[in-house]
Amino acid sequence: MVMKYSYDFLLLEFKDVYYIVNKVFEEEEIRLVNSNLIKFIKEIIIKAHLNNKIFYNSENSFSKNLEILYKRNIIPYDLMRYISSYIEDLYYYKKILTTKVKDTEDYREKLINEDIVYNACVWLVVSSGEEDYSLFVNNLNEDEKIVFNKHLNNIESDFKYNTAYEDEDEEEVEEDIDEEDVESRESKGGLNFLGFDDIEDNSLENEFDDEDITSEEYLLTGELYYLGKNLDKDYYKAKEYFEKAAKEGNEHAESYLGLFYEKGYGGEKNIEKALYWYKKAALKGNIFSQYSLGFIYYEGKEVEKNSQYSFKWYSEAAQSGFAPAQYALSYLYKNGEGCEKSNFKAYYWLEESADNDFEDSFYILGQSYLEGKEIELDYNKAFHYFSKGASKKDKNSLEGLGDMYYFGLYVKEDKKKAFEYYNESIAEGNIGLYYKLGNLYEESNDIKMALMNYYKGCANGDLKSVQRLGIMYYYGEGVQEDKDKGFEYLGIAADSEDPHSLYLIGKVYLEEGREEDKDEEKEEGLEYLRKAYKRGSVYAAEALANEGIKSFLNNEYYKELDILSYVNKILDGNLISGYYYYALLFHYGIGVEVNDETAFINLVQGAKKGHKGAMEKLVEWYTEGIFVNKDMSLADKWARKLFE
Repeated sequence: MVMKYSYDFLLLEFKDVYYIVNKVFEEEEIRLVNSNLIKFIKEIIIKAHLNNKIFYNSENSFSKNLEILYKRNIIPYDLMRYISSYIEDLYYYKKILTTKVKDTEDYREKLINEDIVYNACVWLVVSSGEEDYSLFVNNLNEDEKIVFNKHLNNIESDFKYNTAYEDEDEEEVEEDIDEEDVESRESKGGLNFLGFDDIEDNSLENEFDDEDITSEEYLLTGELYYLGKNLDKDYYKAKEYFEKAAKEGNEHAESYLGLFYEKGYGGEKNIEKALYWYKKAALKGNIFSQYSLGFIYYEGKEVEKNSQYSFKWYSEAAQSGFAPAQYALSYLYKNGEGCEKSNFKAYYWLEESADNDFEDSFYILGQSYLEGKEIELDYNKAFHYFSKGASKKDKNSLEGLGDMYYFGLYVKEDKKKAFEYYNESIAEGNIGLYYKLGNLYEESNDIKMALMNYYKGCANGDLKSVQRLGIMYYYGEGVQEDKDKGFEYLGIAADSEDPHSLYLIGKVYLEEGREEDKDEEKEEGLEYLRKAYKRGSVYAAEALANEGIKSFLNNEYYKELDILSYVNKILDGNLISGYYYYALLFHYGIGVEVNDETAFINLVQGAKKGHKGAMEKLVEWYTEGIFVNKDMSLADKWARKLFE
């Protein structure tokens, strides 16, 4: 495809974007063109965030991150809207192109909207580049000058973009509901009873005027309207045909009506009617309806949650071999919801779903066999399930295979192969792996490679990588100490309101406050810790408990009930320090009656689990004869353990 514009200006500061754009126009395989366009959009959004010193949150949608740029006055409203619509269309075409579509080349011109691509590139360099791009305008052709001048002078764009849903040549599509349960249930074999892929006749719309129409023919016509296959997609007409087939007792049509009433397709959304039709079909053995009933009763949004009903219907579908139901049933057995808790049955059904090629099962089984906690350790089976998941490009399974090669588990140690799997996992979207790779390089004292991975993780929105960079620079761990740089990274992480990030910056304020501002910075640190605690951080609870007890011992202001709450949170979080702080509460009578016996029991428990503070207290108590008789041999015993 011939380019309308030149993109050479990208080579000055944005070479990565330049190469992606060129791949779009050079690529012959249409599906890869689509993938490269999505990659292009993601790349320019990331660059715009990073170059304008805005944290890029990878958990946000593209549209959400574009909205952040708009609110910061970095992207004009019209371009934000056009790019958002373009993204939706790219994902829409991606779904089409993964099915058996003939003449995929017809989609090339629909996919590549060069006006948007060029406008996005010009906006990127003008808004996020450091060079003065006004100096380049005189060397451009007239069309290119118009676009550059618009962005250099903040003039609204006037090009019109028709979405795939607005295009006259494209089939009219009603809004699809993209909820996970619908995608899962519709894509795993529950619907599409008659297999419409082989039908090529476009005259079907008028074919069924005879009186002798069968329920299967009504069902087929309904499916064609529902899926937009050889006919314009029309939920209303689809529903009419499903109703006709259902009146004749067709279980698949009944199942479709359950879905239509559940989601409001074709007009009315009515959960009672949805349950009515699902149950009619389910009692006839329809596995999609059985699974849907299990899902509805488990979720408990439209009806009262009923785990027993959920278990009943999931069981029916699972026993008929429906993989999503087998996976769901495994979860119920694992947690004892609606049934007796059974680890054995949980893993039995999980393996059944994996044998039926349910992709979500592969990683869980692989990791379970690798760790040997829930089921017996078995590296052979771990490798088997990780390999199955990796063949489906599952990012977590790819990481699991990398771990097995890295540490030589079942297979011969091969770090080169391990990193190949790690990199493939990252390519599939596992950005959290950057942090893990950074840790592995740190352990092998390769700080340069560790930093490179942390930087990549930071650039891709991985909070742990941002946190680690902050700690490394603030405390000088492996790098030259740079408190300002470290504090900047910790601040970026804390802006996300992530509990652990808030905890880290709170600890820094408490530990490193300047003498002249110590009280002010201590209070700021405590405020960060309280925020982290409210968001569930057990480590923040530990720090707050420690500060509260220190205030008590120094006769400063403290709240007994708050300290008690912090200690209970530590115990709930299974931190061994919980025993130590619990002992202190009973020894000093903070929020509870003084009880040195309870205090002593908890000190022993904490010390046995390796808590240093608990060991120090036992040395003190045996030496001073606090609650227990003086016993220098026992004091010496705990002192030696403490030293070890």
